Amino acid sequence: KEDMNSAIAELKSQLDTVKADNSDVKVSGELRVAYTKNVQNYTAMKNNFDVTRAYLTFKKKLGWDAAVRVTLDVSRLSPTTTTPQTLFDYIKYAYVDLPIDIPASLQIIPITLTGKIGLQHNVWIDWADKIWENAYIMKQFDDNEGIMSSADFGLGAAGKFTLFSLPEIEYHATVFNGTGYKATETNSDKDIALRLNTNLYSDENIGTVVAGTYLNMKNALFNTAAQTKQAALLLAFKNETYGNVYAEYMKGTKINGLSIGGFVYPVPSILPGVGLVARVDSYDPNNTVTTSNDISRSLIGAFYNWGKDVKIAADLQTSKTGSGAETKIAYMHTVVTF
Repeated sequence: KEDMNSAIAELKSQLDTVKADNSDVKVSGELRVAYTKNVQNYTAMKNNFDVTRAYLTFKKKLGWDAAVRVTLDVSRLSPTTTTPQTLFDYIKYAYVDLPIDIPASLQIIPITLTGKIGLQHNVWIDWADKIWENAYIMKQFDDNEGIMSSADFGLGAAGKFTLFSLPEIEYHATVFNGTGYKATETNSDKDIALRLNTNLYSDENIGTVVAGTYLNMKNALFNTAAQTKQAALLLAFKNETYGNVYAEYMKGTKINGLSIGGFVYPVPSILPGVGLVARVDSYDPNNTVTTSNDISRSLIGAFYNWGKDVKIAADLQTSKTGSGAETKIAYMHTVVTF
């Protein structure tokens, strides 16, 4: 009995130590719920409610200003089949940030640098999502068309620098496996990517003009014979009171696309939190074939910000591939952040 009590006391002491060491862990999450109804009543698309995403994120500051992030996500085991599958969780992000203090004597230009190691977001989708702000309604263009994976395993470097009297420029560079977060590496090929973005103009009363560009080179290392490239340019106007609008043009090996969209608060003084959202996408997944296989998508809807933590949207989305029939799907989207 004494040995058992001693073991229990030791275990409690260890748990208290772990609890104390992790008392500053920040926990946050995001829940996305959707109702889907095919307007044309096709039997292939059911009338259903579903949980489309559920994120749970843990962040903790470490020694020497380092920080770690782990994010859990959920998906269905077999989302392409008609057989219902239970949701299962997996790791979407798991990486550590390592700020690197570069001595002023070694800086050719003023620059900051943070290294990233692990399963992390790519250079573009996470950044562009912050401009679009409506991924719970429709995923960001490059993500939606599968042009690149939103997260992958590898190394990253991010920071800011200034050139002469130009506006401050943010950068983000990565070296990834290239298989995405849903698969393990099967060869020695590696992808490299770089994003640059800046605020071309900013006025607290008018708004901010943002410009960003990226270059993503798949199989850029160790297997250049299979190399493909993608690049894009995005321009956006952001106003905290009236909304955001953007245009992105993407071109790559055998592919190209255009996405124009945004959201507005028409009468923020009378109907605060009530907005309109719209977007049109055009994507050619193979511009070397003569048969039209262009994918056209559109979105139009309205949303309401139920406080700062809950958004509700009603929208209609259409899609058409080549000369095929157009599909029209009505949605009710809800996103909760906590």
